[in-house]
This record gives sequence, structure tokens and C-alpha cells, in this order.
Amino acid sequence: MLDIETGDYEIAADDVTATKRLLGRRPQAVVYGLRIGEVAAYHVGSHGLRG
Repeated sequence: MLDIETGDYEIAADDVTATKRLLGRRPQAVVYGLRIGEVAAYHVGSHGLRG
């Protein structure tokens, strides 16, 4: 996670942990996150529901 106003950042295995750590140090942070090493950070939608 990155605080776009200060450049401070936090790296963790998951976004929730990184966000909590960064906001713990900088409660007013404007946070931006990017996952590296995966095709997508999350899957949106559903699959396999059609018979």
C-alpha cells in the first residue's frame, strides 16, 4: 500500500495487513494499492452458475 500524499508505503502478503500497518503509522493516509505477481488481485462476478 502506498500513501499517495507522502510516498510512505507498506508491503505485506495481503492488502488488509499492509493497509492496517500503513494506517497505523499514518491515520490520515490516502491509500493506493497494487498487487504484484498475480494476474488479478480479485475476481469480480461469478462463474459456473449455468447448468
